[in-house]
Amino acid sequence: MVVMHLLATSLESRELRCEMGRWREDITARGLLDKLLKFLGRVVANHGGGYQYRLCPKSSPQTEACFQQIPLPFIGKEQYIQYCSLPTLGDHGENAPPPDTTPDGFNGTTKLTPQDLVKDYTNGCDRIPRDTIPAVDVNTGTIPAGSTWRRNPIPACKNKYGTGGAFNMGCHVSSIEGKYKPPTANEFQFPPVGMDKMRPGLLLGGFGVGSCGGCNQEVNPPECDKYGKLGQNNCTVDETMGQFFSWNILDKVQVPLVPPGEYVVSFRWESEQTPQIWASCSDVTIVSGDAMV
Repeated sequence: MVVMHLLATSLESRELRCEMGRWREDITARGLLDKLLKFLGRVVANHGGGYQYRLCPKSSPQTEACFQQIPLPFIGKEQYIQYCSLPTLGDHGENAPPPDTTPDGFNGTTKLTPQDLVKDYTNGCDRIPRDTIPAVDVNTGTIPAGSTWRRNPIPACKNKYGTGGAFNMGCHVSSIEGKYKPPTANEFQFPPVGMDKMRPGLLLGGFGVGSCGGCNQEVNPPECDKYGKLGQNNCTVDETMGQFFSWNILDKVQVPLVPPGEYVVSFRWESEQTPQIWASCSDVTIVSGDAMV
């Protein structure tokens, strides 16, 4: 199983080299030829869109052209929600990251380190049971031609600003019961697949904890804190806890028939709400059919 961390870059630069998003601390996985690999991803800032996994030989320059040569097919028409406990955050969020911390360190905010992400977002996950949800795949008009991309299965908030709920705008939630009326299915960009078992009464949708802290930048947007909860604002502690998604999304992909050896797997997520690409890379060793995994 491979845990993928994310890095953002501008969509204007489609040549996203793997070294930009590679953390050497990443898990090194082993895959059996013509079998499957499992990938875990966590939603922190939900920009919608879709994603794909690809391979490139480790001995080759990890360029976009190289990764496009070996896209990894998804297995089946299902994916999974794997719930996690986050004891490191504390019962009331007292150990949560500081309010000026963001996943990508935009506009002078403090960027979460790989160690922070592993500590707060990947520990405490049960391997089983998992909730099965339907996957939405597309292979028409894709790059490379005929390859399959998968829709991010978690709908962001639907508001008139088209931000998906960034800056704590719309779909307000809280860990305090009754503070807000739970968002209904029609308040999201598409109907959520079900209830969030780690957030009682809330659906599997929203922007995530990346919604919080947007007005703690070195240079804030001019609309910050001008209109209270109707406009751009920071989350309170209870709202921050309500925004935490305590689960991972798990996909199964096919290991292709390639020469056994060392490879790099790339996760490329193209956003819908913002002109960004989110990407990460991990090492993987592909072994022959008679080798142990």
